[in-house]
Amino acid sequence: MASNNVLAFLFLATIVGTMVGCIDGHLTCHNVVSRIKPCLPYLTAKGPAFVAPTCCPAVQSLDRRAGHHKKDRVTVCECLRDLVLSGEYKFNVLNAMTLPSICHLKTVINPIIDCPK
Repeated sequence: MASNNVLAFLFLATIVGTMVGCIDGHLTCHNVVSRIKPCLPYLTAKGPAFVAPTCCPAVQSLDRRAGHHKKDRVTVCECLRDLVLSGEYKFNVLNAMTLPSICHLKTVINPIIDCPK
């Protein structure tokens, strides 16, 4: 199970870049978790599921910012890593992998990720 959560983190961290609702132009972990919540039913479904109407706009706003602010990108990566590793949610890796194409995200999935970079 832990390996599935690690894989889910890798996919989630590369899906999402950052978000709106920052302090001094930078994100907080609380903001990131709030933005990803509309996608949690899809990301944690035990099988195929529908994406909530509010999910794509939320992750698209994160994705748009991903290419512009390295500090925010690192914050998002670290927050998602902590969320996945906390075990609070059991992520469906296949659903996490399909979210970028469903939501038309620009961010490419990279299975090797280092948050500080």
